[in-house]
Amino acid sequence: MDWLYPRRASIEKELAARHLHEGDSAFYDLSSSYLEGENCKLAKHGYSRDKKRGKVQLNYGLLADREGRPISVEVYPGNVSDAATFCPMVERVMRQYGLKKVVLVGDRGMLGS
Repeated sequence: MDWLYPRRASIEKELAARHLHEGDSAFYDLSSSYLEGENCKLAKHGYSRDKKRGKVQLNYGLLADREGRPISVEVYPGNVSDAATFCPMVERVMRQYGLKKVVLVGDRGMLGS
């Protein structure tokens, strides 16, 4: 991970250049994983998709191309809602990957409160 993280932005940009093009569809979803430890700064109580009551968790958003190939991943605190991550991902796709027109598909939790 020490080698990978500093290269993350360039890797994601290359993946986007290969697999995302103007007007394409891209898919985005937020998921979570609960934690047992106590030292993670992003670990928070939130909506548990794992149904683990009383456990802290991390949320992570995955952006994939129309074939399901991962393009980008973003990690969020465990108490962040799906909807709070959707617009920032749209902005990121446009800003970092230079796309002006893309159809970003998410589930109904992306557009709720």
